Amino acid sequence: MSNASISDVIPDWFGDVFWNCDDIDLSNNHIRGELLTKFRFEGYKKALTWYLHLSENYLTSEIPKWLCSLTDLRLLDLSTNKFSGEIPPCLGELKNLKVVNLANNHLYAHIPNLFGSLYYLRSLSLRNNGLRGKLPSSLQNLRSLVLLDLSENELGDVIPSWMGEKLTSMRFLVLDANNFYGDIPLQLCQLPNL
Repeated sequence: MSNASISDVIPDWFGDVFWNCDDIDLSNNHIRGELLTKFRFEGYKKALTWYLHLSENYLTSEIPKWLCSLTDLRLLDLSTNKFSGEIPPCLGELKNLKVVNLANNHLYAHIPNLFGSLYYLRSLSLRNNGLRGKLPSSLQNLRSLVLLDLSENELGDVIPSWMGEKLTSMRFLVLDANNFYGDIPLQLCQLPNL
C-alpha cells in the first residue's frame, strides 16, 4: 500500500490483521500520529514480518520498543518521518537485520552499542538526526557492512582507524556535517571497494 495517498493514522486493528505478512509497505503516504504502541499477536506465536517499510510519512513520538519482538525482521525503514527520542538499544538484538534506515528523523543521544551485534547488517543509515557522542567501538564487528551513512548529526570524535581495518566490505562511507576532528586515518585507504 505504498504511495497510495493514505492520509490517516494506523488503526488499532492493523496489527491483528496484517502482522503475520512477510512484507509490510506503507511508505510514501501521509500516515500521521504514533506508530502503534502495542500489538496483540493473537492466533500465532510471533510476528512473521521480514520487511517493514514505513518511510516518508508523518509518524511521530518515539520508535516503539515492541519492534524488538520482530525477531525475523530483515529490513527496517522508518526514514523521513518525525520520530524523536533515543534509538531503542534492543534493535541491536534483531540478529537477522540486514538494512536499518532511520534517516531524516529527530532522533538524539548516542548510537546504541548493541548495534555492533548485528553481524549480518549490510546498510546502516542514521543520516540527518541529532545523534551525538562517539562512535561505539562495537561497530567494528559489522564485517558485512557495505553502506554506513552517519552524516548530518552531531557526532564528535576522531574517525576511528578500525573503520579501515575491520569494515573491509565497506563501499559507501558518509560522515559529513558532524563534529569529527583530527586526521583522516590512513587505514581507510585499505578499503579496496570504498
